[in-house]
Amino acid sequence: TLLCGLSGEGDFPLITRHLIRECENEDVRHIEDVRFEATQILLAEDNPTNLLVATTMLEKMNCMVTPAGNGHEAVKLVKQRQFDLIFMDCNMPEMDGWEASKTIRKIESEDEDDVHTPIIAFTAHAMKGDDTRCFDAGMDDYLPKPVNKGEMQRMLVKWLDHKIISPTVSSDNATSTPTL
Repeated sequence: TLLCGLSGEGDFPLITRHLIRECENEDVRHIEDVRFEATQILLAEDNPTNLLVATTMLEKMNCMVTPAGNGHEAVKLVKQRQFDLIFMDCNMPEMDGWEASKTIRKIESEDEDDVHTPIIAFTAHAMKGDDTRCFDAGMDDYLPKPVNKGEMQRMLVKWLDHKIISPTVSSDNATSTPTL
């Protein structure tokens, strides 16, 4: 199907940001379970509740989660091994997520393997300009808190689509292929 069920045969919809958002939400709503193959996630989060919730969501998608309680721990782990993606809380003790991201990008720039690990900000800051601060620190994307399963799934599909092994489509949309 074209755009959210429109057949494309004589249909000329007025495309608005609301229609686009509805289509994006519809696509994720029809995916009940996305699983990833051998996906290593570094989760830098100092709040134990947020850490538990995010870890649970990620593990249900077959991701292997390595926790870091602050930016220093995250940088130390990046020096030790390779991750497929990093979720980085912006406000952490000792070293915040912005500084940790800058440090990780510096490490990557000095690496001969030319690796660029996507860094996704977890931020309670959802005000105008906060996204710019994340991008300036070397982050690739951001999720405002509180994070829900659909948003996290959408972010993983966006950055790790090559790692998807089993999207399961719900029965009410079993005939169409979701477009993420």
